[in-house]
Amino acid sequence: MFTVAALGLVAFLLVEARQQEPMIELRFFRSAAFSGTNLIAFLTFFSLIGFTFFNTLYFQEIRGYSAFHAGLLGLPATLAIVVMAPLAGRLAGARGPGLPIAIGTAMAGSALLLLLGLRLDTAYGSIWWVFALFGGGLGLVFAPTAASAVAGLPRSQAGLASGILNTSRQVGGSVGIALLGAVFSTRFRGALPAEVRTRVGGASGGFQAVAPAVRRVVGEAFVAGIHAGYLIAGSALLVGTLLAVTLLAAFRPGQAAAAQPAAEPQTAMASSDGTG
Repeated sequence: MFTVAALGLVAFLLVEARQQEPMIELRFFRSAAFSGTNLIAFLTFFSLIGFTFFNTLYFQEIRGYSAFHAGLLGLPATLAIVVMAPLAGRLAGARGPGLPIAIGTAMAGSALLLLLGLRLDTAYGSIWWVFALFGGGLGLVFAPTAASAVAGLPRSQAGLASGILNTSRQVGGSVGIALLGAVFSTRFRGALPAEVRTRVGGASGGFQAVAPAVRRVVGEAFVAGIHAGYLIAGSALLVGTLLAVTLLAAFRPGQAAAAQPAAEPQTAMASSDGTG
């Protein structure tokens, strides 16, 4: 499936490169900042969906909470996003989008790596602040990435640039749930003893086993699986930190605005040439 998807992507790019009015303006990606922003958005949602997926499994399958209760336990991350988002806008306006994106991805990535200490019986009181750290990091990333995606481009192309950014986010989330889910499943089943593995049908099967000893063995393997996912997701966010430092540092307040008036007449001229 991954091979088919890769071939389809290559074919799509080849066709788009030859269209007079393409769905995606590939020339946008000549900008290192635009390409970097979309890659950061991809990595952010890659990790976010993985975080949500693993936490849901952990609280419901391992700890036995209901779906509603498990959702409430994720509130620190949600509230931290709400609190940090306005700060991100002010920081991006004063220092450019690179700084809040770098800080935010570093915070969120560090939070996921801290979750490698999660165990079967870890008290919620010792991890809620890690969720808040993760959410606070995301709150610093979301708005600045949107601003960075359209900075330096003609205003008439802002909608298209924003659409490409949203596509990068959605693709990142889809790849995250597929890849991290596969990593989790492989690590989970590999950590099971052979005599237990044959009795486990799915990635989370076996948790309804009556014998407490079996439940604990399966639970420990389950935690090993989500640790593998957290490691990859956290590392992906730290790669985003490096991208923000190296590719987005060129953006400073006023530079993008100065670039737009020069770019828009070129767009208008091309349009008039095409119609004339």
